[in-house]
Amino acid sequence: MPTIVYSCIVDSKKEIKAEFPSGQGNLREVVSKIVNSGNFVRYAHKRSLRHKNDVIFHYAQFEEGEGFTVFCIADKDMPYYICYNMIDEVKKKTQGMNLSDSRTLKSTLSGIVVRFLGNNLFFIFEKLTDCLTIPFIMN
Repeated sequence: MPTIVYSCIVDSKKEIKAEFPSGQGNLREVVSKIVNSGNFVRYAHKRSLRHKNDVIFHYAQFEEGEGFTVFCIADKDMPYYICYNMIDEVKKKTQGMNLSDSRTLKSTLSGIVVRFLGNNLFFIFEKLTDCLTIPFIMN
């Protein structure tokens, strides 16, 4: 079943300010490598990068305030548009928020991810069941 495995908010100083779920050390390390690489350019754009174990790192950079980046790491079966909708929702909900308030950021991020997983898993299940046909045997 498609899922979002990790999400985080990174500030302009390249520090992870909020993450959900926490304790995802390997994914956190990969995010740090991405933001500290020479290819990580500071301007508003969206990008998706495939990781070796079929996990896709979707992210978008925003210039509001001091600037921040939202990551949504999902398995390869999660539709891209769901990940980018989640990222846009995080941007909307965190606009004007103090990025140094990690507790509020984490609460906001976790609420959005949980809501998106619930809504979109139902949507995906609904689309799958629309495609299935069950033959009825009539006597």
